[in-house]
Amino acid sequence: KTNSLIRPLHLSRKIQHVISGVLIMALVHQFSSNRNVLCIIIFSINLVLCASEILRRKSSSYNLYYLKLFGGIMRKRECDLTQCAPALYFVLGASIVVILFPCSSLPGIAFATIGDPLAAFGRWTQIGNSKRAGAVGALFMSMTCCLVTFVFDVPVIAACTSVMAVTLTESLTSLWIDDNISIPVVGSAIIWATDDTCMT
Repeated sequence: KTNSLIRPLHLSRKIQHVISGVLIMALVHQFSSNRNVLCIIIFSINLVLCASEILRRKSSSYNLYYLKLFGGIMRKRECDLTQCAPALYFVLGASIVVILFPCSSLPGIAFATIGDPLAAFGRWTQIGNSKRAGAVGALFMSMTCCLVTFVFDVPVIAACTSVMAVTLTESLTSLWIDDNISIPVVGSAIIWATDDTCMT
């Protein structure tokens, strides 16, 4: 008997998640020298996603069309309009870090882009062994985020503290706040606070 930590893999959803995250990271990198333009673009994307969620609740025909396009990668509660589509949370999380922590926004977004789906994969590998699911998911998350900090040349102290923080965040906060928001915000904030180059 498995516990609530273990969910179906939803491979197509994970692939879409990674592709979306990489595109957002490319956008952030492309306009890193012009934050005003970047903020306008990110804000516009947020407006479109918010408008889409409102329209889904106002127009059944639009909602049916939306589900035809994206229903295959959505969970039941998202299809039932109990919860917003995950893209809204993801872009919102990216928007927060771009505005508040610009120098550490890319590794923060990468934590959510790569670490979160691989943590889910780690838990999925433990179907039938629910006692190990949380630990394996955390291991996958921490190893992936360590690689992210290496790629982005995050200083050791900032890397260690941010990896520990986002691993705990991914494990503990998804029940009360979407981890597409919490992971990039926590990761970027910790790097910003502990990396001297961000404070100068």
